[in-house]
Amino acid sequence: MKLARLASLLALALPLWLTCAAMPATAGQACGEKPATVEGSAKSARLSAQVRELLDGQKHAFALVARAGVDLSEFGLHHSHVGVAWRDHPRGRWYTFHLLNRCGTDQSELIEQSLEDFYNVELHDYEALIAAPSFPMQIRLQKAFFSPMAQTLHDREYNLIAHPFSTKYQNSNQWVLEVIASALAPVGYVGSRLSAQDWLKENGFVPSIIPIGAGKRASARLFSPHVRFSDHTDEEWEAQRYAVVSVDSVIAFIRAKDKGLTEARLRLESAPAGK
Repeated sequence: MKLARLASLLALALPLWLTCAAMPATAGQACGEKPATVEGSAKSARLSAQVRELLDGQKHAFALVARAGVDLSEFGLHHSHVGVAWRDHPRGRWYTFHLLNRCGTDQSELIEQSLEDFYNVELHDYEALIAAPSFPMQIRLQKAFFSPMAQTLHDREYNLIAHPFSTKYQNSNQWVLEVIASALAPVGYVGSRLSAQDWLKENGFVPSIIPIGAGKRASARLFSPHVRFSDHTDEEWEAQRYAVVSVDSVIAFIRAKDKGLTEARLRLESAPAGK
């Protein structure tokens, strides 16, 4: 009954761009992540099947899903990229919606992909994170992500280490966070990225702090168009420690706002013998 009620509520507000202007699954590729090899694709498919089984088994309608596409252990982080998954998406069951940087550029785009395609990159670690809000929160978040406001809060100027409280650039996890802010803030409060960030400041969002030494910083500035430092403060530059929106910080913020949030981490199970 709850899923039926959610579907009827959201069908009324479904924007035309969602069903008519969906982007192909191959659009966009995060520069830090490599296309999957044949072996990697097979492993990713098995991992996504486990995620799908968990989502269906727990009867969720909407959830956040994350992957570990690159090694972030030196920053004390694990999962690198988060998106949202909708159970009854018009294009198919458990389609995802997320922001990706076009490889080799400083630009980003919003894309829709099947759950299988979301995980079909050469993952650093075959562990998936699934964070499912409480049912009332699922309704609020789903409405926000599949409304024109999600597009309004997208900035094509991409920066892997975008400052959480600057509108100059945006990273993929930051877009998710700012849309969440639009869902949780009072009606009409969020109409732009600036107002979303103001609300996040006032409501306790805590960014992750990552160390980037002078050597790596110089290399990134020369050779990585998707890594930029100009939105960060002089204090961060001198300390060589930078505030960013990470998967961890997004999930921690939702956890603080929604006591009904459930989290699961699924590691790839070994293939059955003979397969």
